[in-house]
Amino acid sequence: RIAIKGAISIDYISINEILYCSTDMYLTEFCMLNGSKVHSIKTLKDYEELLDEDIFFRVSKSHLIN
Repeated sequence: RIAIKGAISIDYISINEILYCSTDMYLTEFCMLNGSKVHSIKTLKDYEELLDEDIFFRVSKSHLIN
């Protein structure tokens, strides 16, 4: 599980449920397998350093895929 810090709350999500992460400047959006989205105020680079590099791969400046 990972804690996703949003603007007003913290969401805890399973890493296995993350389809991909994308960014628009300073915000990161997590797109989940079930179609839902979770937004974070942290940057994609912050999550790239936090998530296991054997599972997540940076495919562009703005996308990190599972």
